[in-house]
Amino acid sequence: MAFQKFILTIFVSLILFPTIAFAAVNEREASQAAKSKYHAKVLAIKTINKAGIKHFKIKLLLDNGRIKTVYINSKNGEISDRAP
Repeated sequence: MAFQKFILTIFVSLILFPTIAFAAVNEREASQAAKSKYHAKVLAIKTINKAGIKHFKIKLLLDNGRIKTVYINSKNGEISDRAP
């Protein structure tokens, strides 16, 4: 019963306060997210600032041998193929 109340509390908190669900990500978390999403090896990561927002530029080696660059917004963790 206590576990169910705990889960319900977390669920309600995420609904009422959605900004909690989108916390800032650090370099390690960003590289892990890109690695997991593309099933790739991280070759390099660089921090860049655009319009006052920190982004991570991550270079990946895909399974097929191609290199792909992605950008991750450190504020919300959003992954993009396009440069900010």
